[in-house]
Amino acid sequence: MPVRAKVRSAEYQFDVGRGTAGPPQYGWPVSYPLGIDVGTTYTAAALWHDGRAQTVPLGDRANAVPSVLFLREDGAVLVGEAAARRGVLEPDRMAREFKRRMGDDVPVLVGGRRFPVHELTGRVLRTVVERVSEQRGGPPGHVVLTHPAEWGDYRKRRLAEASRAAGLTDVGLLPEPVAAATWYAAQERVEPGALIAIYDFGGGTFDASVVRKTADSVQIHGEPGGDDRIGGIDFDHALFRRVCANAGVDPARFDPGDGAAASALAQLFASVVEAKEALSADIEVRVPVVLPGITRQVLITRAEFEDLIRTRLEGTVGVFGQVVRRAGVAPSDLHAVLLVGGSSRIPLVRKLLSAELGIRVAVDAHPKYTVSLGAAIAAAPRVAGPPVAIPGPPPRLRQPVPGRAEVSAPVDLVRTGLTGAPDVPVPVVLVPPGTAAPREVLRTRGSTGVPAKGHGRLVAVLVTVLVLGVVAAVAFFVTRPAGDAAPKAVRPAPGGPSATAASTLELSGELVVPPDGADVMRAVTRLPSGTLVAVGLSADQKPRAWLRRPGAAVAAVTPPGDGQAALADVVASGPGVVAVGWTGSGRDRRPAVWLSATGEQWQLQPAGGSFVPGGGVTELTAITAGGDGKLYAAAVDRGGDPVDGDVAIFASADGKTWDRLPATGLGGPGPQTITRLIRTADGRFLAAGSALTGARRGPALWTSPDGVAWTSDASVPPGSPSLLGLTQQADGTVLACGSVGAADQPAAGCWTRRDGAGWRTWTVTGTPSPLYVYGLLSTQDGVLLAGAGRAGSTVDAGLWTAHPG
Repeated sequence: MPVRAKVRSAEYQFDVGRGTAGPPQYGWPVSYPLGIDVGTTYTAAALWHDGRAQTVPLGDRANAVPSVLFLREDGAVLVGEAAARRGVLEPDRMAREFKRRMGDDVPVLVGGRRFPVHELTGRVLRTVVERVSEQRGGPPGHVVLTHPAEWGDYRKRRLAEASRAAGLTDVGLLPEPVAAATWYAAQERVEPGALIAIYDFGGGTFDASVVRKTADSVQIHGEPGGDDRIGGIDFDHALFRRVCANAGVDPARFDPGDGAAASALAQLFASVVEAKEALSADIEVRVPVVLPGITRQVLITRAEFEDLIRTRLEGTVGVFGQVVRRAGVAPSDLHAVLLVGGSSRIPLVRKLLSAELGIRVAVDAHPKYTVSLGAAIAAAPRVAGPPVAIPGPPPRLRQPVPGRAEVSAPVDLVRTGLTGAPDVPVPVVLVPPGTAAPREVLRTRGSTGVPAKGHGRLVAVLVTVLVLGVVAAVAFFVTRPAGDAAPKAVRPAPGGPSATAASTLELSGELVVPPDGADVMRAVTRLPSGTLVAVGLSADQKPRAWLRRPGAAVAAVTPPGDGQAALADVVASGPGVVAVGWTGSGRDRRPAVWLSATGEQWQLQPAGGSFVPGGGVTELTAITAGGDGKLYAAAVDRGGDPVDGDVAIFASADGKTWDRLPATGLGGPGPQTITRLIRTADGRFLAAGSALTGARRGPALWTSPDGVAWTSDASVPPGSPSLLGLTQQADGTVLACGSVGAADQPAAGCWTRRDGAGWRTWTVTGTPSPLYVYGLLSTQDGVLLAGAGRAGSTVDAGLWTAHPG
């Protein structure tokens, strides 16, 4: 006889106009619809039962669980919270954020084994189904899997293969914004024909779309878009860096062998994340900093946090507005703007969207579960049978109580106009019996998943991860354009297969340890004397420069700055060097230029002209020498529109006085930014950066004969890399480098192109491990690369050489 599944009573209650609905009652196993949202950072599930949509608790402490897998040495696979805990100890055995790579035919290396991305997703799905089946006393009937709206047939077929690997036989696919709007329509009265804009800002990505309510469901309207290179995790690392700086703490200085220090750092990071979430409701929060030899509290205000992330959020608003416009919709025509994803709860998001669009912005009470709940409702018509209308007004959500609460709400499919099945059924063929596969292990409550031995390595890895977060925040939040953040894995164009498998580019070099603390090297050049000069910034946003004379070791120097500062690029000019970047803090931040005759003593040029605090130009991002004896620099200009920030080009004969050029071809809707600028052998300028392509932020290249008239180059490296470095080799080959990793799992990438042919992808490896590659300098001995790397538990500025073919 079947046994009733034991589950926790729902702690969310809903008033349906006839009294308060009690918690859902679980009976004997029946065929029930299930919705699953495998997100970039978290996975959530919800089911349809007895006229209600309700979440399913998947984790020990929350309904949603991390989208993380861990491959044990015995071949077993951990999924979710246990995988995340074990991954701290052995990160090489952990896979995370692999959703971005769906459709990429290059396998993911986990614990020395190669896994197709769809197989990793399948293992998450299988774990979810097993957990739900255990609680319900039987397997689900129809299962709806959600996916980003921009995915084409190729990536959706890969998701279907993932469902096959999970053993599912009755599956439908549904765009995430359709699922989110379905949940919204179940709670609010939405008439057929109404248009809803979806602003989906999760832990790892930002997506934007417009949907239309039909007579019986919801469907995509227009072209979706977004930015794969920004998410809430980037804000976590940025705030962690700010708290450390305010407390006078440098995580890189802690001994990786000190277990107490590692535990304290982990607790500090957790406190920072909690503080970020608390600032959505409070105007200030105190973060306890308790580390060996340090006990203090750091006050973080909402205004300070908003100032830290405002430019990034303005970039997402710019992309969002472009998606709405490309859908042929005026803001006044929208029924509402729906905020989805945990990061969308940041109050500044709502404020910026309201100011930009001038319409109602709806904040869902359950941003982490909106998609899975909508998927469950969308699955209901395929299993639930003929719906019966329930009299009374639409349900109203009441406040949740603290703790892990299952969200449960009655939904009248007839009255809400949701009787249609919007998902697309996919044929699924089960894997033949006997197919070998690693065993999934689902940890029970209270199990840590971490062995007692190996504590020293755990400490080292934990310190390294936290330092990586600081370096990532410095490398991207300080110097990246609006809308950018830690870049993500290379992915194929929507609807198509990935590029040809990459060749391997081996780097050899060293970490540049002086001065103390973690630094990022942004650019490198060579003086006529042969001395190498590099520039960058420190983890606490102090200006940095290095020089290496022939036959000598690298020495560090500290250029002046008005408080915080970053040197973004440098070029040899005459007998000396000129560097550009920014300096100042808060409202006093301004573009900056530094001059040096030898690279040892630097002079910060005074503010003047367009380079003043509060002006439209916020920072200089790149510099190069022209053939006419002048210097040319690229800048970020937000004077006209803070959302649609365009690139500005300046020219100077001496590095002291700069004139803005009437540049064309660098504007357009959404933010555009140049991160590197060079002059090629044919005398033309070539710039690399990012721009809005269609409705999605991605890599961009521009060319110009004179620095004034610019043309977009249609050929860019495949996927969604962040292009950070650019050079031309002696044989005419153009080399571009950057990053294809995440904020806490950075990875360098490079691409080459010759004679206008397609781009060749290189998988970058080396010693020390290259994390970010910014500066490129072609020499007779190959290419010199500058950035940030890792050797063991040490993360710092790095210099490498390579010989790309």
